[in-house]
Amino acid sequence: MKEELTTKMHSEFTIDHEIDIQNRVWSLMRNAEMTEKNPDDLLSIYNLTKEELDKYRQSYLDLNK
Repeated sequence: MKEELTTKMHSEFTIDHEIDIQNRVWSLMRNAEMTEKNPDDLLSIYNLTKEELDKYRQSYLDLNK
């Protein structure tokens, strides 16, 4: 029974894969704004692909209008 509680508790803190990518893109975009760097130059730091950046870039821009 103790093992079941631990497994259930851990599953409550699991982040969906797409939400994780979106969060990293938003962090990358904020970093790029603050440091005046090109977002494409930060991809490897955030372990993202160009396609992932392109997928969530607009949602970040819309959020920060």
